[in-house]
Amino acid sequence: MVRVSTDYHVEFKSFFYSVPLALIRQQVDLRATARTIEIFYRGKRIAVHQRRYGGCRHGTDPDHMPSSHRRYAEWTPDRFRRWAASIGQSMPRGFLRCIPPRSPAVRHARACKG
Repeated sequence: MVRVSTDYHVEFKSFFYSVPLALIRQQVDLRATARTIEIFYRGKRIAVHQRRYGGCRHGTDPDHMPSSHRRYAEWTPDRFRRWAASIGQSMPRGFLRCIPPRSPAVRHARACKG
């Protein structure tokens, strides 16, 4: 049994997997195989994720996100690069100083947007 965090994720071996938002603070069962993570609430499977071994530490299903978070999930580094290029030639260089490579864009979005 694991408890759903306030960010609607459960932790398994230092990786985080999302569950439906309504289950924040609830106890859920987690079953891990070599390829998948399955999460159950009261015997019913509520989420399934590809198991992570490296790379991004969070596996988030957009359907589990509140609508206000879904909007930010679209803020990818590529989207910011296109936006910066549309403003002027020197903007992409400034953008690259703002968001390091392979960094989750949403963490740096406010800094880039001003």
